[in-house]
Amino acid sequence: MVKAHVVRLSANGAKAARLHLRYIERDGVEKDGSKGVFYDAGGSARRATFEQPRIGEQHQFRLIVSPEDAVELDLTD
Repeated sequence: MVKAHVVRLSANGAKAARLHLRYIERDGVEKDGSKGVFYDAGGSARRATFEQPRIGEQHQFRLIVSPEDAVELDLTD
């Protein structure tokens, strides 16, 4: 299953985007109970990479990928 949510980055949208990053990074997200990890095209990334909207950026796209056989997959690849 794939879920997509688009957040408009108005004044309140930017705040909501920062709060969503905190939600992703909370304790207990990973299989071993550790905090969630951010990824970009090069692999794992720092939270700061995503905190500041890019110049001209008007939306944040949130994608949740939840494959049926997720236990058998390494989704970091």
